[in-house]
Amino acid sequence: MADAQARENLLRAVRGLPVIYREVIVLLLEGLEYREISEVVGITESNVGVRLNRARQQLKTMLEEKS
Repeated sequence: MADAQARENLLRAVRGLPVIYREVIVLLLEGLEYREISEVVGITESNVGVRLNRARQQLKTMLEEKS
């Protein structure tokens, strides 16, 4: 039960991210590498890393607020 709730909280948080962060998170979760994500999104690999870090920070904050 707790795992299902945690999963739902994570999905809700991902959906709440701004699109520029949500897209890189989703692509990463689908198994794409930074290079592939950069090609799909049209940004540099470095920018992929920046967006992923910012997305992770926002997700952490959002999930801590839920606790």
